[in-house]
Amino acid sequence: SNNDPYIIALIDMTMPWMSGLEFGKYIKEQHLSDTTKYILMAPIGSSTQHMTLHEHGFCAVIKKPIRPSSLFDTLISLVAGKSVSTPSDTNFSETNNAQPPDNIRILVAEDNEVNQMVILGLLQKMGYTADVVGTGREAIVALEAIPYDIVLMDVQMPEMDGIQATKEIRSNRSIVQNHQVPIIALTARAMGRDREICQNAGMDDYICKPINPEKLAAIMARWLKKIKDNSDQNQSNGHPQESDQNLTEAVFKKDYLLNNMLKDLTQTKLIINAFFNDAKKALSEISDALTENDRTKVQHHAHGIKGTAITIGADAVGAAAQNLEKNAFTEDPQIPKEMFKKLIEEFECLSKNDDFRYFTTP
Repeated sequence: SNNDPYIIALIDMTMPWMSGLEFGKYIKEQHLSDTTKYILMAPIGSSTQHMTLHEHGFCAVIKKPIRPSSLFDTLISLVAGKSVSTPSDTNFSETNNAQPPDNIRILVAEDNEVNQMVILGLLQKMGYTADVVGTGREAIVALEAIPYDIVLMDVQMPEMDGIQATKEIRSNRSIVQNHQVPIIALTARAMGRDREICQNAGMDDYICKPINPEKLAAIMARWLKKIKDNSDQNQSNGHPQESDQNLTEAVFKKDYLLNNMLKDLTQTKLIINAFFNDAKKALSEISDALTENDRTKVQHHAHGIKGTAITIGADAVGAAAQNLEKNAFTEDPQIPKEMFKKLIEEFECLSKNDDFRYFTTP
């Protein structure tokens, strides 16, 4: 209300329908609340070097997952009328001073925050920096503004998925700055038909989630070499090399996750806690959806749990979520309910696992 405006508002950078930046700019242009100070909450690894925060109505930016101390310092500074500097993206490795090779501009399009953290963390460990968006539509907007050198594109995203976004990017009707930018598909599925769909949409390469650091490094090196050599980007339409995934029944593969995060304990804890909190919310959503017989919602949240569980090495939870996702629309409504019960059991088992509890204990 204009009669009683908020002193401070925290706005998420990646939201459906309208991004945080678009929202901030709209509020500023409409003079809806000139006295409120806006803080942009941006995912770890997202760059603010291409934007002027003031032009979008923001006084500060804080990176997610938000640390209480950082939030406290930012709030105190704004209330006291002090300026707040833009944080650097050092969350994944405080001692990592590597610069992006040859100023390569990378865009990551991924809607799942845990997967964003993993991908951006791995890229930073390799010496790259990247911008991140949460939908295919946001990826197109970003490519209209910035001539990125390479895009890592999730296949399944809300609002506009990676397949649709890639087709739009390749179309001469779009106004992206580089229609031939190399696009690497990120997907949890590796079936031949899925690879064909990605290729036909115009994607250039393929990596299967959960992402293997060595494979990601190899793909980045291969494509960045092609960029550096100014080779014809259209010559890279070969079939992806990923093989089908078979989920094992491991409760929690601690060493697998630590190896994928290059032994970074701090970042591993952040990722585990993000997964744990997100999964609990998603399980609650699935429970409500089953009560309401909303099969689409059941499948959506089961898919999300499956992807992040596999990413962190919680394969038993991932397998249970995968079964629920595949059978969400079975004629017998009792089947998804039984599979949800199994998913709950596996999640409770994971929660009690000593290795897992180590990462979730403050």
